[in-house]
Amino acid sequence: MRALWTNSLIVITVAVTACLPLKQDSRRMPDDPAIKEYQVSDSGAGVFEVTISAIPNGFGIVWYDTRHGDGEIYYTNVDKNGSRKSPEVRLTNNLHNSLEPRLVWNGERFGLVWYDVLSKDHYQVKFALLALDGRILEEFTLSTAKSRARDPIVVWNGNEFCAAWLEEDPLSERVDVLAQRIGKNGIPIASSKWIGRASTTTWNINGIYHPDATLLIILDTEFETKSNEIYVITSSPELRDSRQRRLSEDDGFPSKYPDIAPTDDGYGIAWYDSKEGDENNNGVYFAFLHSLTDELKSTRMTLRDGNSYGATIAWNGSTFTIPYINNATGEYQIYVLTIDPASPQAKEDIQLTYSKNDSFFPAISLLDGGFGIAWDDMRHNEDPDDLDNSELFFTYYRPPPGDAG
Repeated sequence: MRALWTNSLIVITVAVTACLPLKQDSRRMPDDPAIKEYQVSDSGAGVFEVTISAIPNGFGIVWYDTRHGDGEIYYTNVDKNGSRKSPEVRLTNNLHNSLEPRLVWNGERFGLVWYDVLSKDHYQVKFALLALDGRILEEFTLSTAKSRARDPIVVWNGNEFCAAWLEEDPLSERVDVLAQRIGKNGIPIASSKWIGRASTTTWNINGIYHPDATLLIILDTEFETKSNEIYVITSSPELRDSRQRRLSEDDGFPSKYPDIAPTDDGYGIAWYDSKEGDENNNGVYFAFLHSLTDELKSTRMTLRDGNSYGATIAWNGSTFTIPYINNATGEYQIYVLTIDPASPQAKEDIQLTYSKNDSFFPAISLLDGGFGIAWDDMRHNEDPDDLDNSELFFTYYRPPPGDAG
């Protein structure tokens, strides 16, 4: 979650009708012609918290956008060459901020979640069933309590969706993790269930379905530790039996923003950590677990100076790909690691962006052995302190043969 600066202008309609291929951005350094970037959005204001999900022959992408003043949820889809195949579709039209969307494709439609900020102490988590062209087919509120319900995710197990989110009591500041099963048709199944604990310092959760339909939620929290540590929540298919287990050592150094990717024989986990004690040199760490009961034996994967954050992880059947951000050049740029789980070790990475200002928080999705990566980029800003001017960028990245180290 990031601070959001807005003004009071509200625009009720959206007038995006063209759907043309977008030119490759020519301002990047031509050191690696195999990586091509494309600007996807035409916000002219701010694009934040991008989410991406593979579809046949391309990717659906959702973000929140401040072109109307408040944050509103937008959607488009692109092919692997960065050509936009639909207009930018405005999905929300509120007198308040709609933030932090997550998206998943079920083979026919998308499941989409986000949250609305109704007041200082009342946020609502929403779900929508979304058609490929951006039409909302079903929409409802997931959270029920008058709380700060936030940071939702949505996953698909082949038969149904499941959404999970945080609910923070504004008085006690207790933060719980809730989950809700949702049918393929976008209709809720039963009621939401409590599945675990978080804390006010938890700002991100991720999740997957195990092949046996067990729900896995990974997050960082400090509800019982000296600082934020990594936990995993497992829940039965019907959400009746949930267990929460700490994975990282309670060492007093924050372990933050974990992500998880399954393989046939285990799980790859990536996060950033301050365990070396230098708050100006946080690193991206990786661990491979054959079982979630294994000890988390981590390896620092990043060699760069400065702070490394925002790692996400995906698996293509042979290697893990981890895009992340680092500020060693003065601005945050996006870099990509490729990792062989059999011999993970720190290695040189590939620089993806060369923005004159910051590139933030990549999202990743697998398609045809490669990965769609989308992020928000502030390269158009004349003022490096202007955080309201960013656009959505995209690339299709295929790890080079033998690149894993």
